[in-house]
Amino acid sequence: MKRLVLPSLFVLALIIVLGLQQFEGDRQTSTARRPAASSRFLAVIYPERSPLRDDYLRIIHELQLRSRYWRVRAVPDRALDTLSAIARRMAVGPPEWLMQHRLIAPSRLPVRFDKNGFSIAGRGYRQPADVLLLRVPRASETDPPVTVITGNEERKLLRFLETGYRFWRRPGDYSIYRGQALIACGFVDPRTGRVIAETNFVSDRRRVFADSFFIVEAIGAIAEDRLPNFLQRQRQALARLFSRLHIPQRQRARLLPIRLRLYGSAEAKTLGTRNPEFASWSPGDSLVHIVFHDDYQGEDFAAIAERVLDRWTGGIQNRLVRRGAGIAFSHNWGGEGYRVWAGRLFHAGLFRPWADVMRSSRFNRPSPLLAGPQLASYIEFLLQSEGPDRLRRWLHSVPSAPSEKAHSAYFPAQRQRAWQAWCERALPEIPPSKLPPPTEFIRGFCFAHEGYSVYNGYMGRTAFASLRRLRELGVNGISITPFGYIRDPHRPMPLIRSESAGSENDASLVASAAFARRLGMSVMLKPHILLAGGGHWGWPGDVVMKNPDDWPAFFRHYRDWITHYAMLAQMYRFDLLCIGVELTQVTRGHATEWRELIQHVRRFYGGPLTYAANWGEEFENVAFWEALDFIGVNCYYPLSADSSASLGELKQGARRVVQKIEAVARIHGKRVLITEIGFASRPTPWVQPHRDGRGAPPDPQAQAMAYEAMFEALYDRPWLAGLYWWKWPTVLSDGGPGHAGFTPNGKPAEEVAKTWFSRRWPH
Repeated sequence: MKRLVLPSLFVLALIIVLGLQQFEGDRQTSTARRPAASSRFLAVIYPERSPLRDDYLRIIHELQLRSRYWRVRAVPDRALDTLSAIARRMAVGPPEWLMQHRLIAPSRLPVRFDKNGFSIAGRGYRQPADVLLLRVPRASETDPPVTVITGNEERKLLRFLETGYRFWRRPGDYSIYRGQALIACGFVDPRTGRVIAETNFVSDRRRVFADSFFIVEAIGAIAEDRLPNFLQRQRQALARLFSRLHIPQRQRARLLPIRLRLYGSAEAKTLGTRNPEFASWSPGDSLVHIVFHDDYQGEDFAAIAERVLDRWTGGIQNRLVRRGAGIAFSHNWGGEGYRVWAGRLFHAGLFRPWADVMRSSRFNRPSPLLAGPQLASYIEFLLQSEGPDRLRRWLHSVPSAPSEKAHSAYFPAQRQRAWQAWCERALPEIPPSKLPPPTEFIRGFCFAHEGYSVYNGYMGRTAFASLRRLRELGVNGISITPFGYIRDPHRPMPLIRSESAGSENDASLVASAAFARRLGMSVMLKPHILLAGGGHWGWPGDVVMKNPDDWPAFFRHYRDWITHYAMLAQMYRFDLLCIGVELTQVTRGHATEWRELIQHVRRFYGGPLTYAANWGEEFENVAFWEALDFIGVNCYYPLSADSSASLGELKQGARRVVQKIEAVARIHGKRVLITEIGFASRPTPWVQPHRDGRGAPPDPQAQAMAYEAMFEALYDRPWLAGLYWWKWPTVLSDGGPGHAGFTPNGKPAEEVAKTWFSRRWPH
C-alpha cells in the first residue's frame, strides 16, 4: 500500500484546539497566562480495522510530538469504554465508522449521510475531497463535546489532515472543506440541532458587476449603491499605474479584466481566504479579495496593483517586494499615501539595512507597516531613475528568499546612495494630524479577545454582539489589546506580533474598533508584552536585561514594535494609545529612554498617550509621567487583608487605594486613567485582586462587593479621566454565575457596573 506523504501537521495540530482551548488567563498582576500543556489531555479515536490504520497512527504520533497545548493519546475504537466520561475526544474516520460506534447520531445533528456524501441545511456535498469538521454534543451537558473530522473519501480525508498550510481553529459548530478551501461554516441551535446561521462561499457567491476592467462577485451583504464610485476610483488608479509604467493599450488588454471578490465583513473574508488583511491577493489566485466597507478603505488598490504588477513582470517571486510594489502604486495607502508614512519613517531613522528588511523568519521579520513604505520608496526611486523596463526586470529577479550576500546584487551600494538622496528630496516630513482626546469621562472595559476561531474573536460577529451588551451597561469606551511575544525576558530580541487569522492581528483590532465606534464608544489601543516559552505565558514585569550593555538593543526592538502600533493607531484613528503595560523593571532607571520613546511615538501618532503602570511601587515611582497626556495605572491594590471583610470595610480600603492614586496625580499635575481594574468572582478577591479564579469555587457576590466598594470610592474624583474594568469577553457565553474568572458578564457585578455607569460622571 502506498504511504501518504506527511510534509507538515499544521492542520491537525491546530484543529485539535478547535475551541477545546478556552483562554481564560491566570494573572501575575493583570497579565494573562496561557495554560501549560501538562494540564490537558486529548483522546484521538481512530478506526483500528481500517486498511489505512497505520496512516492514522502515524498522523496521531506526529501530533503527539508537535502539540504544544495537549497531551495526545491515540485510542483505537475498541478501547472507547476505557475513556472517562469527561475526557476530551476527537474522532477521525469515515462516516459509517462514526455511526457504527455511536460517535455521532445524525438524528440529533443537522448533517445527513448517504452513499454519495453528506448534506447540511438542505445543501449536498458530494465531491470526494469534501471534508466535514463537526462539534457533536455529548449526552451530559457537563461533558465536553466530541470533535469529529470525517469526509467522503478516506484517503482524501487523511490527505486533508496531512496538508501543511497555516490553519486556525474550526469556525462555527461545523466547517466544510473542499480540498484546502473552506466552502461553508455555520452554527447550530444546541436544543433543536438545526442550523441557525451559515456562511457558504459557494452558494452565497453572486456576480454583481462585469465590464472590460472588472468582474465583481460578492459574498454576503454589501452596499451595492457604493459599487459604481468604488469601481470608478479603481479605474482611475489603474489608469495612473498603466501610464506611469508606460504600458501600451494592447498590453493593458492582456492584464484585464481583474476579478474581484467583495465581502460584506472582515470575518467572512478571513474565513474564506485564511488571510486577515482587508484586501489581499496571492500568486495563483485568480481573485483579488476585498472587504467592502467604509471602515476599511485604503488597502484595496494595493492588492489590485500586486495582481497587475505580478502579471506585468511575469511573476514577482519575493512576497515583500510584491507587497512594496502594490503599496508604491496605491495613492491612499494608510489613509495618507505611502510617501507620508515613508517620510516619517525615513526622517525618524527607521529605514533599515536591506538584510534586515528582507528577512522572512517569523522571529525577526520586520513589521509590514515599517518595511512596506521603505520598499515602496525604493521601487518608486527605481521607476523614476531607471525607467519601467529596468523596474520590471528588477521586480521579477529578486528571489523569494535572497541570501544576505545576494543583497548587494539587488541593492548595490551606489544605487543605495542615490536612493538615500532621493528620499531626502522626495519624502516629506509631515507630522501626524492631531486626534482629540475623548470628550467624556471614560466608563470603560478592557475588551478581551476570547475566541480564536475568527467568528468569536475581535473580528467576528460575537464581538459586535458583546459590544452591544456593553453599551447597554452604559459603557462608552473600551481598550483593545494586541500582544508582542518574546522568548527570553533577559535578552534583547525582536517582538513577535500576532498575525495568524484567529489571533489579535491588525485587522481584528481595527474591526473591533470600528464595531465600537458604531456604538458611540472611544477606543484605546493597548499593546502588551507576553513571554512565550517554558510552558506558560509570563508577566512583562519579569523583563529585565541581565547584561547592562543589552539595554540599547532592547529599547531599539521595543521602539520598532510600538511604532507599528502607533502607525496603526493613527491610520485608523484610535482615540488613545497606551505605549506599554507593567514593564516594572524596564521603567526603573530608564526615564531618559522612555522620554525619547514617547517623543518618537508622537512622530507617528497624534492622539493622547498613556502608560499602564503596575499598581504599587512602579506606579508611584514612574519618572516620566510629565511626558505623557495621562497617568495610567493597572489598579490591583488590595482592599483588605481580611478574608471576611464586610462591605463597609471594603469601602474603607477602597478609599485608601484612591488616596494613593490621587497623591500621584497631585504630584505630577496630570489626570489619571485607570487602565485596568478588576476582581475575579472567587472567594475574597479583594485580598489579592490580581489573582484569577482558576481552580477556585465561584463567588460572584464577593466580586460584586469589591466592584461596589471601588465604584463608590472613585466616583466624582476630578483628577480621574476614566477607568477600564478587566475584562469583558468577545463571546457572551464566557461568564455566568458558575464562572470564577474576572469578567462580570452574567454576574451580580454586571448590574453594579450598570448602576454606576448610568450616573453622570464629571469630566
